Amino acid sequence: MSLLKTRPVTEPYEVWQSLDGSWTWRVLKFYKSRENTMKDEYGRVFCNVTSPFVSGRGELGDVYYSEVRKGNLLVSSNYGE
Repeated sequence: MSLLKTRPVTEPYEVWQSLDGSWTWRVLKFYKSRENTMKDEYGRVFCNVTSPFVSGRGELGDVYYSEVRKGNLLVSSNYGE
């Protein structure tokens, strides 16, 4: 299994959600191993993000993994192939 492969929005590695449920981050790609990304304050992941400020299916882009995790809940994780 390689976390370096980009997954489709419907099959993310992880789904994180804000406590009020208004923001959702779907982690589609890790640029380094998950463990190394967690250690690096500026470790980035490629995400699909939905929020009250984005209409439709959300926006795609890189996000600091530390910001995704900060104060949010891990809703699901799927590292299997």
